[in-house]
Amino acid sequence: TQSRSSAASDVYKRQADNISSIEAEVSDTFELGYKNNLENVSIDLALFYMDVDDAIVRAYDDNGQRFLTNAGRVIHKGFEAAVNWHVTTHFNISMAYSKADHEYDEFIIDEGRIKRAELVEKDLSGNSMVMAPEYLANLRLRYLPEAISGLSTMVEVQSIGEYWMDEENEQSYDGYTIANIKLNYDVTNKLSLNARVLNLTDKFYAQEAQVRYGKESYQPAAPRTAYFGLKYQW
Repeated sequence: TQSRSSAASDVYKRQADNISSIEAEVSDTFELGYKNNLENVSIDLALFYMDVDDAIVRAYDDNGQRFLTNAGRVIHKGFEAAVNWHVTTHFNISMAYSKADHEYDEFIIDEGRIKRAELVEKDLSGNSMVMAPEYLANLRLRYLPEAISGLSTMVEVQSIGEYWMDEENEQSYDGYTIANIKLNYDVTNKLSLNARVLNLTDKFYAQEAQVRYGKESYQPAAPRTAYFGLKYQW
């Protein structure tokens, strides 16, 4: 069982409700894992279940300002898998994948709150958490060409699954998949060159997507971007 308190900066004031305090969240966590290191392959598997009481979650006030509050109970459950395969001396493949459900078992926003003579509380029990992707995946291919000593190359694919943009679970974002390339070349023991190209296909996607105060809000990710660097050790 674990408890987590909010940071001092997360304690907030809401004009409608005077002062609201955040209780420390308490969780019961259960995990079942498997790990095996073979000659050329390492495998890590894990099943997890978290039962969180007074979970600290995000909400928005009437002005669209974000604040933190406590949910009654949140259940997190899923699995994680990681594989690292040394195909040859010069070629390596690593994969990581996680899939999880993050569900409000009990969560009522603005419980008992009256606005303009109407009860405005929302019962979100049974809904999924906002911006909690269905899955996270990462694939890396590393190659060290024998013909060019000191050169290492890597192709990386990152993927994020669909997630809800709003607490009511009415609008969702499809997620995205992008690719990156990274290179490093050791010219000498002291001098190395490196280069990175992120978002290789110049995909247009949102790094974050959510609904705030009834309006869709998207944080666009960077387009294709290249970085070049030089490192020298004295």
